[in-house]
Amino acid sequence: MFSTFSLYMVMVIITLTTLTSAAPVQTVQLNAGLPFEVTNTKINKVPGGNVTIAFTAYNPDPLAANATEICTGSWKTGTRGFETERYTLCDGNGTFAWNMAHFDSIESFVLNIEHRFHDPSVGDPPYNYVTNFGRANLTTSTMTCMGKRRKNCAQIVETVIKAPIYATIAKRR
Repeated sequence: MFSTFSLYMVMVIITLTTLTSAAPVQTVQLNAGLPFEVTNTKINKVPGGNVTIAFTAYNPDPLAANATEICTGSWKTGTRGFETERYTLCDGNGTFAWNMAHFDSIESFVLNIEHRFHDPSVGDPPYNYVTNFGRANLTTSTMTCMGKRRKNCAQIVETVIKAPIYATIAKRR
């Protein structure tokens, strides 16, 4: 004989099978927009001091009105003091923010970048703002590094690092 739990599980499986096979799944192609661009990156490490970073974030999306801001940060050398959860506002009008998605060294790290801008197509005020989230991978293929103890890395001149958009949200201002 079947126990009550076994009958319940059979009913759940039948229900899930019916729900999942009732209609074909539609695939939606999301237009995530143009990737952010990262330029002018400089990161320095002073033993016993701080690691400092500065870079320029640019959103080429026409609705973003060619928004550009300089983003900066610092943390104690040898620690994981950089922000990985919350975003830190960039210098400027506060529409860009960033955090460190992953940090191996000053020669290899990943930046999370977000940009918030007005988009009237997503809704009526005050629900007409979009935040795009991009991710940029920086390595020695895009930067040159000098020094042994005091190390400095800079993005190769005229190199643009793309930060593809991986998420978008629309929300109230």
